[in-house]
Amino acid sequence: MLPDFLLRFLVMLITRIFYRVRVMGGENLPVDGPALLIPNHASWMDAILLVSAQPRRVRFLMSREMYR
Repeated sequence: MLPDFLLRFLVMLITRIFYRVRVMGGENLPVDGPALLIPNHASWMDAILLVSAQPRRVRFLMSREMYR
């Protein structure tokens, strides 16, 4: 539990320092249960920004070509 919290905290701290993150529609996310978070752009920073803007744990799906 501690490494996950520490990593999320460091990512949040770094992204809040270098980026001005603005969450739109955060009140529409459920407090518990599944939700789809679909970023607007296709870059490597989307995953980092999603993790830093969402207080819940986020799991990702990606294509095999992108993984390689």
